[in-house]
Amino acid sequence: MSAQICGYLGNILMSLQAIPQLYKIILSKSSKDLSYGSLCINFIGSVFCLIYGVKIHESPIIISVIISSTINTATFCVKVYLEKFKIEPIKLYNIIDEQELNV
Repeated sequence: MSAQICGYLGNILMSLQAIPQLYKIILSKSSKDLSYGSLCINFIGSVFCLIYGVKIHESPIIISVIISSTINTATFCVKVYLEKFKIEPIKLYNIIDEQELNV
């Protein structure tokens, strides 16, 4: 396996690691445990990584940062939406129990 392929796979997987968190936030309708500070630090770090990737012409880094920034932005937007409209959180175990009963 070439270094380029390892770079692409590693960076894409690292970028996708935030998807389960975003899914849980959407499913539970609660983002209270997610801080704006962590989202902002992640975004600022992504900007610097993007600049670095562009300057050294490394596609794996650029693709990774674009994917990561997109997921981070979606997470930020969902958090703002849930807080702005005061969406009531739901308990995940209730959903699981209902799904098991319908089986």
